[in-house]
Amino acid sequence: MIRLERLTFSRNDGDKQRLIFDGLNHEFKQGSQIALLGDSGAGKTTLLRLIGALIPLQQGKIWIRDTELSALSETERALHRRKQGVVFQDCQLLSTLTVRDNILLTYKLAGLTGDPELFQSLTADLGIAKLLDRYPQQLSGGEQQRVAIARALIHQPQLVLADEPTGNLDEGNSQIVATMLRELTQAQGATLLMVTHSQGLAQNFEQRWFLRNGQLQPLDSIHE
Repeated sequence: MIRLERLTFSRNDGDKQRLIFDGLNHEFKQGSQIALLGDSGAGKTTLLRLIGALIPLQQGKIWIRDTELSALSETERALHRRKQGVVFQDCQLLSTLTVRDNILLTYKLAGLTGDPELFQSLTADLGIAKLLDRYPQQLSGGEQQRVAIARALIHQPQLVLADEPTGNLDEGNSQIVATMLRELTQAQGATLLMVTHSQGLAQNFEQRWFLRNGQLQPLDSIHE
């Protein structure tokens, strides 16, 4: 469950302060698959980063299940971030690590031991089992994004945040990667919140929200 309570946030825009959210209230149920769309600059990535505790709150509260983010110390925020899965548009794989070590990086940072069966099934489902000894620069864009998904899911997080994960891919690979992400998070019972500019990809999500003027509106209502 994600609950936003009176969320207010502004950022610098030149020499002025631009209000992005002004008292935003919203709730997403645990296990939901949510597509978040909106015009450029509407605050989609900002909202994702606030929910992920990647940037600090200014006003209001964000609850992730029974955890209220503003009440966490910086150490607790770091631990919280390690419990979630994040997929970025540019993958952010480490070029000096093999595919295998990139995937297992989350485990190592959290001081966990890997689950061999989960690792095997996840890499097989994503079609990267034969790429484990390669380095990121030896992979196509679609393969790199599959590795990033495996890294995000390997510790079975309850929350997965994806920021334009198909933005650098062609239409065919975008559909494949988005489908894999939806199916695997659903299998793990995780909540998936994905920022995308593609209404075509969004149509396959059970919830589709459009961010406009600091508020979330059902995507279907935008076209009415």
